[in-house]
Parts: sequence; C-alpha cells; structure tokens
Amino acid sequence: MHDYGISTAVEESDDQLVERMKEYTTNKLKVPMFDGVLELLVRLHSHADLVINTSASKENCLPLLERDGILDLFTFIASKELSTSKIEKFKLIADRFNVELDDMIFITDTVGDIREAYAAKIPTIAVTWGVHTAEDFMSEPKDSLVAIVHTMNELGSFLLKKGHMV
Repeated sequence: MHDYGISTAVEESDDQLVERMKEYTTNKLKVPMFDGVLELLVRLHSHADLVINTSASKENCLPLLERDGILDLFTFIASKELSTSKIEKFKLIADRFNVELDDMIFITDTVGDIREAYAAKIPTIAVTWGVHTAEDFMSEPKDSLVAIVHTMNELGSFLLKKGHMV
C-alpha cells in the first residue's frame, strides 16, 4: 500500500486543499512504476484499445503517464473531469468503443473499484500489488471478479489464457 502523503484533515480551506493536492501529486510522482508494467502495456497495446477509468483528475494522472512514457499506449482516459462515477464512465467507454460492457475487462487494485465494476457488470481482475490485498478482495466476492493476480506475469498469463486482449 502506498502512502502519498495525503492528510485526512476534517476541515480545510480552499488554499489548504490546493496545497494538499500539490503535495499529493509531487509525492505520487516519486513512486516508480511497478516492474513489468511497461512490457505488459506494450504487449496489450498491440492487441486492444487500452483505456483508463480513474477517479483522478487529468492533472493528477497525466504527469505519471508522461513521466513513464506510457501516455501514448492509452487510447482514452476517462478521468474525473468526464464523470465522478466509474459506472457512468464504463457506459461511456462502451458507447465510445462500440463494445458490450461484459466484453471489456477492468484491472484494478481497490475494493471500491470492484464494487463499481460489479454494479456495471464489467469482468474484473484484481491485482494485489497496489492498494488492497487478496484478503480484501476475497472479503466481498462479486460475480464480476474473474481473477485475483499477484504478479505482472500472472496478469499477462491470465489475459492470454482467457483470450482477453493478448
């Protein structure tokens, strides 16, 4: 689990919020990309449109993608500016790419995302090298959770085995 230096202040002024978000962005930019991500993204990019559905603003996520040289691997970024609801963004993504919701695959590291993908009926893979653990994911099983993977190789193998993009 990563600590990006975000405080959980109960009340804060607009100026304090701006400062906290600057600190968050600065700290997040210090976190390196997980080993194997670049290779897997390049491999997936050659077989499918890659889309990011994030709760983050573009201001927060684009610098990370640019820093790691992977921005061009993504066809579309559904950020906070598009909608604050991932469920709504899943529907917008499906419409934009003319695919059925259950033909997409969502990869996440949070239980909250699992819940939203379940509500949208999106097949989902949970990865355990981010925010939540396998135990967290197993504590609320969802029909749309198709796998819990522990390594980048396992993720790539699962996608290949299931014929999902690779």
